[in-house]
Amino acid sequence: MMTSASTESASDTTANMSSRFNSAWAQALSLCIALAISVSLLIWPALAVSADSRVNHGWLTLLMWGMAAGFVHGVGFMPRNRLLRIALGPVTAWGLTLLAMIALSIA
Repeated sequence: MMTSASTESASDTTANMSSRFNSAWAQALSLCIALAISVSLLIWPALAVSADSRVNHGWLTLLMWGMAAGFVHGVGFMPRNRLLRIALGPVTAWGLTLLAMIALSIA
């Protein structure tokens, strides 16, 4: 059972972590990554194509989700809904983008 001191400590930790990811540098990083992905795919769409000229739609979808989350976080929008806050947050944006870029580069 949690005491009031541990509840306050947990909420402080969550608030501290949230403020760290919503700082100006984190938002700028998210926006720059999202812009780099969108411009790269617009100029050179072959980046999303494997060696045998196939598009892996699963990884590309995750890359696009990460890019969209990067734009959302980068412009400073904070959804009220907790599920959307997680789905469009910086950790999701950075994680999905990194995972999809690695998977697409290997394929």
